[in-house]
Amino acid sequence: MRKFLLLIATYLLLSVPALSAPDNGPVVEWVSNNSRVKPGSAITLTYRVTNRSESEIRLIPEPVLPEGIRLAIPPKSITVLPGSSKIETLTLAVPQGYPGGPTSLALNLRDPNGEGRIHEMKTELFIETTDRLTIELIDISNPVMAGEEIKASYLLKNNGNVKRRININAFQCNIITSPQVELQPGESAVIRTSVKTNKELTTVTTHSMSIQAVVNEDISVRDYQTVRIFPTVESREDAWFRFPVNMSARYLGRGRENDFVSGYQFEASGSGYLDESQKHKLEFMARGPDNRDLSFLGLYDEYYLSYKNTFSETFVGDKNYQLTPLTENSRYGKGAEQIFTTGKGSRIGGFYVEPRFFRNITHEYAGFAEIMAGRGNSVGVNYLSKKLAGTGEEAVLMSATAGLKPFRETLLDLEYSRGTLLGKTDDAYRVFVQSRQRFFTFSGNLINAGEFYPGYYTNSVFYYGNLHIRLTNHLSLNLVAREDFSRAATDTLLMTAPYSRMYQASVNFRLNSNTDFRAYYMNYNRQDRNVIKQFDYSTESMNLWFGQNFTRFGYQLGTELGKTENLLPAIGAENSITSYRLSMNIQYKPTYTFSLQGFAYYSNVNSFIADGQKDLYFGGSAYGQISRNLSTNIQVQNAYGIEDYYRNRNLFQLSLDYSFLKRHKISAQSYYTIFQRQVSNPDFSFSLSYSVKFGVPLKKQRELGAVRGRITHSDGQPAKGLVVFTGGSSAITRDNGEFYIGNLRPGEQQLIVDRSKLDINDIPDVKLPKAVLVTDGGETTIEIKIVKASTVSGRITIDDSQLPAGVVNNRKPSVGNLVVEIQGEEEQYRVLTNPDGSFRFSRLRPGNWTVILHRGNLDPRYVPVKDQYKINLGEGDQENLDIVVQARSRNIIFSETPVRITTGAGQATSTEKEEKPVKQTAEERPGIWFGVQTGAYSRKPDNEPKLGPDFEPVMEYTSNGLYKHVSGSFTTLRDARRYATLIQRTLPDAFVVAFEGHKQITLKEALDKMKQEP
Repeated sequence: MRKFLLLIATYLLLSVPALSAPDNGPVVEWVSNNSRVKPGSAITLTYRVTNRSESEIRLIPEPVLPEGIRLAIPPKSITVLPGSSKIETLTLAVPQGYPGGPTSLALNLRDPNGEGRIHEMKTELFIETTDRLTIELIDISNPVMAGEEIKASYLLKNNGNVKRRININAFQCNIITSPQVELQPGESAVIRTSVKTNKELTTVTTHSMSIQAVVNEDISVRDYQTVRIFPTVESREDAWFRFPVNMSARYLGRGRENDFVSGYQFEASGSGYLDESQKHKLEFMARGPDNRDLSFLGLYDEYYLSYKNTFSETFVGDKNYQLTPLTENSRYGKGAEQIFTTGKGSRIGGFYVEPRFFRNITHEYAGFAEIMAGRGNSVGVNYLSKKLAGTGEEAVLMSATAGLKPFRETLLDLEYSRGTLLGKTDDAYRVFVQSRQRFFTFSGNLINAGEFYPGYYTNSVFYYGNLHIRLTNHLSLNLVAREDFSRAATDTLLMTAPYSRMYQASVNFRLNSNTDFRAYYMNYNRQDRNVIKQFDYSTESMNLWFGQNFTRFGYQLGTELGKTENLLPAIGAENSITSYRLSMNIQYKPTYTFSLQGFAYYSNVNSFIADGQKDLYFGGSAYGQISRNLSTNIQVQNAYGIEDYYRNRNLFQLSLDYSFLKRHKISAQSYYTIFQRQVSNPDFSFSLSYSVKFGVPLKKQRELGAVRGRITHSDGQPAKGLVVFTGGSSAITRDNGEFYIGNLRPGEQQLIVDRSKLDINDIPDVKLPKAVLVTDGGETTIEIKIVKASTVSGRITIDDSQLPAGVVNNRKPSVGNLVVEIQGEEEQYRVLTNPDGSFRFSRLRPGNWTVILHRGNLDPRYVPVKDQYKINLGEGDQENLDIVVQARSRNIIFSETPVRITTGAGQATSTEKEEKPVKQTAEERPGIWFGVQTGAYSRKPDNEPKLGPDFEPVMEYTSNGLYKHVSGSFTTLRDARRYATLIQRTLPDAFVVAFEGHKQITLKEALDKMKQEP
């Protein structure tokens, strides 16, 4: 055995020198530490070549690169002396949009003197991920006639380098295409939306809508559009300034246990200004008789009159009178109030009220003064006296308030009050604070009323506090403490509102803009306030909540597990259980005018704390705009918890509203309701109401004007039977082509000719809608000619002839889904190219037009040969364009020795040393143009700045004895500045320069000369 081990050891000892002995050839190794690179930039890899032989060696580098990555600087041949080392570099350019993640490459060093022996080195690059979405409007129906559909299409593109699943959210419109798309890097998709307009519109109005593309809360983009809608319904312009009034009548019915009662109620109300300058406002209400007994659908009778101007407010009648939260938070009754104000917001006033529903008080009168102290600060004093019914005793309260803003995002609302009743004096105080800081938000409210304090609250202490701490963009903490605050939020009429106390600590995680998760601890107690308590329990639990919301669908799931103690157990019953709750909410919105919601809730706590309670609650609701005139709302719920007995609870609710004849409306409502302090025997009630709105004329504002015009064809023949709209009115052209529209409001009106009455190839010679100035009591004339529409079509083609000799482009750019725009003097249109690069613009007016290919969706390796194409269209012309795009030209500096570049597929190209360097010079182009200066040198540089493969070519010119380099050529300063922003990421000192032809001028001179151009 020992002999065997000795033999192995001897063999290894002899083998080590042999393994480590230097080879006759070179040793090559990577020495770079950085292998991360951003798309659109270059990276330099460093390697060492060591010559361990006794003779000089010469190596030729042959990079093997992944497809799409190319050399920024061609490497030169390497010569290394015997026994020495040499550091060499390999600079690579990664194009914009190159897919993120790891990718492998190799560097072969060929030794021509060693019979072609190749020394291979491999390494891995990590391409950093980039995220950028763009959304661009392609086409939109603007303007539209009332009743037509607003249709819009957008081009959404993933300009990042990773595949993304993108959610599309629509606001005030409906998505026709899929609400979710998945795009590869550089891929685009067309998003289409639509919305139906109201055909009953009588005035020109606007509709605002937007769509949002969202990956997560950090990656989103949004587009806003506003569309003008022109009425098609006749509306006579009103020359009078009117006060708006509403009249209504209501029939009510209530049934319970085979007992049915009914009644009527009438109402007249108005709210509006008495003058055109809107300095005097009047409101009034007269409603009766009192029908409170007919469920809560039957409103109580109410009468009031209110007048406001710049410096005062006067009110007489029924309403909720308020002083301060401590003295009198809300007291409904009949009374009067007078307030005087200053321009800076200071106020002084008082009121007198006889409470209607709180019979322990016969009357109250109060006075107050509040002074604004600047920068959002204020101080005030208040006085309140109220006489108690029965005893005739009077309670007197004084209060001081302060509204402070100590910091920019911090508010303090403070109050201290002292009151006397029956010879006993006590006090109360209130503190409210709200602060929004960079990393946290806090809000809190504390009210403490003494045992003998005779204010709105007596012998009460309750508080609420909420602290939200944002740790990161996705993670936050929340702390909540609350005691008895459900009572504090109600009128003292609801003294039986349950006592509640709750402490909660939660961790919130937002995965993205659509997904939220929350885990939280809760400790809470709820207790009945009635003399004979129906429930009193406390729970300590852990909770999980998860929710997702998409464009049309959303849901929330909740779970709770803990321990609940029943503080009112029956004799011999268990007083503690392991409690749990499960909840689910679902929302579905098929269109932006219709929505559905549903919920389900299950818990073993309900039947544990009170007899006869259900463990499962469920329900749902639906809201819909069935038509422009009809809307509905329906809600259903099977049961409610015992804790909600202090309020009205609807088991079923149905509402219908139908509008007609512009100002008339019919409403129907029905309820199946369990009333306050009841747990069974629900009531059925319903109401049917009719209302009409009208205006009381106060003053004639103006004399109305008129528009008279004539529409003819291009041959001079009259165009009869065309419908013309303006100012909400319309007319039909007569046999001679003339029309007349009267009773129009003075000012600028928009005139439209109904397109449906025109032939498919006919178009007005002016852009519609056309602005028409209507004068006060005057008549405006207008002439319109109907001409034959023109058409511009074309195709995008690829020209690779500018590529250097021997270079083959294996990845042809796509010519589909490119945005082509045509601009006229007053209008512009966009279309997307077909997969074969073809496009078409139809129904164009004769005149001068400019066609532009947008580069946003074009392969960044290519640019249009021309920035724009100008066309003069005659009537009925059909023009065809061939828009050529070609590979971006580069500054190429060839090495002295051939360099072989091998693609991943094994293809190779070479450059020969006798080829001369190629450099683009600044061309002389007419007119004003802008570029970005990248460098200025006292002597001619050998190499240009390395901007990366996706920038414009660098042009060279001399000025003031300097050699200057300029990249890009733009017709507008805005485009040049955008391009400069991109270059400044690599060259921070780059800046925009202006030229007139080949002569450099200042930016101011360029802008001044552009203003003078016709």
